[in-house]
Amino acid sequence: MDDIIERLKNVQGLVDVRIIEWMHILEIEKLESKGNIGVRECLKRRNVLVIVHNSKFRTPSETLVKSDKSEIIFPALPFPELGKNAISASPSKKTHEFLIKEYQFQDNVELATLLIGLD
Repeated sequence: MDDIIERLKNVQGLVDVRIIEWMHILEIEKLESKGNIGVRECLKRRNVLVIVHNSKFRTPSETLVKSDKSEIIFPALPFPELGKNAISASPSKKTHEFLIKEYQFQDNVELATLLIGLD
């Protein structure tokens, strides 16, 4: 996992990378909305990371939000920086605030969190 974290530290726009602890995965499952399918898919992976990024990070490779007639869905997106088995998702504001506090990230409105799930 250390080599993956080192690789991510070299990606433009990524400010910090941490491994999410199991107890925090359980808490995120409670905090996150049911429609955020992407976060839920990330949490099912063997390894889950949280990254903090700024506006210099690349734009998403696919649409962040999908909707059908009954609900809005936030799907998981590929995370090509780590290959075919990595997915990413943007957490809700509640989850973002939880992650900022628990992992003592710099709390800055210009920074966003992103979850990455990989096997």
